[in-house]
Amino acid sequence: MKKQITKYFLISALTLLYSCSPMSKESYLEDYKEFISEVSEKSENYTEKDWKKTDEEYEKFTGKWHEKFKDDGSSLGLR
Repeated sequence: MKKQITKYFLISALTLLYSCSPMSKESYLEDYKEFISEVSEKSENYTEKDWKKTDEEYEKFTGKWHEKFKDDGSSLGLR
């Protein structure tokens, strides 16, 4: 029983991590565009907590996700 629960937890965690990441360059660029638009529209009302979350999300876009899609033969235009 414990082994089965661990298995379901692991599968759920991997699915969640995988689903949060863009799957293609196009989806990455669209998500990044939406992110920038949302920050631009709402930034005047951001709290310190909001900015911390925004900074973490920005790091994903300009870090690991950028690295994932940068070598597909065309420029992403970031950094």
